[in-house]
Amino acid sequence: MVAKSFAVFVYIIKRSSSLKETDVNQQQSNYDKQYQIENLKDNNKQQVVYTYLAVACAVMAIIIVALVYRNWKRSKIDVEVVSALNRRINIQKTDLEVTLDELKLNSQEKDRILRTVAHDLRNPIGGIASA
Repeated sequence: MVAKSFAVFVYIIKRSSSLKETDVNQQQSNYDKQYQIENLKDNNKQQVVYTYLAVACAVMAIIIVALVYRNWKRSKIDVEVVSALNRRINIQKTDLEVTLDELKLNSQEKDRILRTVAHDLRNPIGGIASA
């Protein structure tokens, strides 16, 4: 009976150590899984931050493209307005050049007439002054 008790005792010790080994292995496995879960949570947080940053960059890029397009449209309109003003200025310049040429011709004609009148009046005035 002692042998049987000893055999039962050895069996219980082996079973107990096997359970302890199983518990240790199970706990190690649980700790590994818990570490992996924490690691995945951290990675998930990083992914969320990267996603928010990517969305923010995309929104800013869209806004920049929209602003560039709007300014391009405005500059196109401004170039058309400036071109129209340049055409008007060129037309006015041409009209002023023609008018200036006509004024020069009229001034030369006036000078010629005044010389003729002065020459024609000098003879009679000189005769009156001699008499």
